[in-house]
Amino acid sequence: MNEQEWAERRTVISDDLYEALLKEADCGPFDGGCLVVAQALQQVLGGDVVVLVRAQSGIADHAALLFDGMLWDFDGPLSPSAFVKRFQENELFGTGAKCGGFRLIEPGDLEDTPHNDRLVERLADIFRTILPDTEISPRP
Repeated sequence: MNEQEWAERRTVISDDLYEALLKEADCGPFDGGCLVVAQALQQVLGGDVVVLVRAQSGIADHAALLFDGMLWDFDGPLSPSAFVKRFQENELFGTGAKCGGFRLIEPGDLEDTPHNDRLVERLADIFRTILPDTEISPRP
């Protein structure tokens, strides 16, 4: 899936996704809801939840899904290098911080973000409406 295709599909669900995030977690997909978005994408696609980390400290800044060699968040899938560049330009611009890449999520990462299984399920249902051709079998 390319960026334009994702943008077209995302438009269909944007209002529903933001409404669910705001109602349940008082945040959007880039200001606190990145972890539940990544977990919801994982339920639909598979893959591994990862975090982007700061180069200087290793502190986790953002969650994404690593699936089929691409990193996914609500802005869509990109190659890891393009995703890190986009994150650096969009989220860390002007902060002096540098993104040091990504790694698998670990206990203690993103503790200030919502952890809500019901919300993850709701978001997964929303993503399934635009990703029916990529849905995987449930994990055992």
